[in-house]
Amino acid sequence: MTDLKHLTNFVSVWLTQILSMAIPVIIILSLGRFYSVEEFGIYSVATSFMGAFGIFLTFGVANAVSYEAAVIDKEAKKKMSGIIVSGVIVFASFSIAGFFIIAIALFVLKYHWGIVLIIIMLGFGYWMMGARSLFAAVFLGMKEMSFTAIPAFGVLLATIIFVVPTIYFHKPLWQIAIVWSCCQGVGLVVILWLLYKKGFLTKPQMQRGQTFYLFKRSIGIGLDSVIYRLGANLTNILLPVYLTSYQIGVFNGAFKPFTLLVLGNQCCIQFFSPYIASERYRTKEAIENKLDMLHKLSTFFTLTILIIPLFFANSLCRLIFGDHLAVSAAYMQILTLGYLLYYIPPYSAPLKAIGLEWKVLWSSVTQVIVNLLGLIVLVPMWGIKGAVFSVVLAFTSYWIVNICLYRMEGLTAIKNNVSKYLGFALLTILSGWLIKQYVTQGLAGIILFLIAVIVLSLVVYWSGAERRMAFAYLKKLIGLTRDGK
Repeated sequence: MTDLKHLTNFVSVWLTQILSMAIPVIIILSLGRFYSVEEFGIYSVATSFMGAFGIFLTFGVANAVSYEAAVIDKEAKKKMSGIIVSGVIVFASFSIAGFFIIAIALFVLKYHWGIVLIIIMLGFGYWMMGARSLFAAVFLGMKEMSFTAIPAFGVLLATIIFVVPTIYFHKPLWQIAIVWSCCQGVGLVVILWLLYKKGFLTKPQMQRGQTFYLFKRSIGIGLDSVIYRLGANLTNILLPVYLTSYQIGVFNGAFKPFTLLVLGNQCCIQFFSPYIASERYRTKEAIENKLDMLHKLSTFFTLTILIIPLFFANSLCRLIFGDHLAVSAAYMQILTLGYLLYYIPPYSAPLKAIGLEWKVLWSSVTQVIVNLLGLIVLVPMWGIKGAVFSVVLAFTSYWIVNICLYRMEGLTAIKNNVSKYLGFALLTILSGWLIKQYVTQGLAGIILFLIAVIVLSLVVYWSGAERRMAFAYLKKLIGLTRDGK
């Protein structure tokens, strides 16, 4: 595969992630800015519930299809069609079970009817998102990632046309939820059309036991995804038991902006996962080379973007929410510590890509247990601060278990000089502290901080070969943009 293809795939992953995240993030942040704190808290609980339980509708089948497609010749269209058919069968089974699980969870949690109504409206949209991710996984596995951006753009366009006006005219929350869900159907239609045009919706060639094998892989990946999502969203799901809607709104004023800040890390993981999966049957050295590239690029985003709230949380809160949720800034600063550990190597996603999804369950289970215990013990004692500390402890435990899993598998997360990571981290922290203390704490301070750490990274973090490679890719990207491609 050519360097230009790698570049196109990387840009496509970024574009897809940005398009997919843009509207949900804009919706939730707009609600935090223009609706009451109580309404913001209610909608946040509903989205967190679906963020955790919506995974039951797909249960890892999209990732499994992607990993299997990565080891199939993309010209073998009948085999690829067989993977799609098996994926649809597995997806249908999970969807039926998933809706029953969601209904049971709502019965047990006994949410206020307003929250339940929003969850029901969002449920249909999450199902269509799951279906779209299943079909898009074929292109991800083939490393044809540019095709995933097209349906994402369709959803974005539909949402701008139909959802944004509902927020502008301050419509009820349930109307916003149902209009957003309907817009997800656009992406599903577009991705199916692309598969048809590429010739993958043809007579399938299915191997014996293929559907069962895919089901088994999906169960392993899905269990980890369910437990992981549950751990990440457990705080919001259980907060209505302990806190008022206003307090939940304040917590989410600190929690939700990280959805934007982790974008760079998530794009790196999404981009590298199919490449790592394609090395599954090769040498450990080949796997570790891909891991090293993933970890170094993702850590760069962690120490430049994700670290910003540690110094400029107050400025970020005011920039996103105005003065509406300025009280959330102190909690955001504490949450940053947990997110920094969460997105420092090693990560669990590469282990799933090489077929170790059942072992990765240990880190997800640990996260859920620690978060649950933290909520039960700390929230009644300290309220919002207890919820924040619970999340930080859960993230920390997840990271520690990942380290143990890598050691057990004999994988080296960082092959090259670890001192570069440590040196860059120390310089980043020092730069943020100096700018905050002696220059400015506002938006200008954030911009100055980013400029400073990017310049520092060119000196202490990236090697000469890596700098030359980055500038070469940047030159190609500029050339593609100039040519209108």
